[in-house]
Amino acid sequence: MKIQQLSQENAVDIANNWRYDGIYSFYDADADKEDYEELVTPELRENSYFEVLENKALIGFFSVDYDSDKKTVDLGLGMKPSLTSKG
Repeated sequence: MKIQQLSQENAVDIANNWRYDGIYSFYDADADKEDYEELVTPELRENSYFEVLENKALIGFFSVDYDSDKKTVDLGLGMKPSLTSKG
């Protein structure tokens, strides 16, 4: 596996093509306009989004956001839809 900064190409792929079934459609990037914009806009993503590759194929992503005022860390995780529900 390889972890690196989320590329623009993969950000757009996740935002526009990753779709989850049923109640999990809540996780579709376009289910929330602000989430979608943050994912597809490099200036909003900053350096807090990372992609997970296996054999050069995108299998997931995550974000890390540190709030220094609250002294908290927010982690966001996403897995390629075809890899979910496998037990």
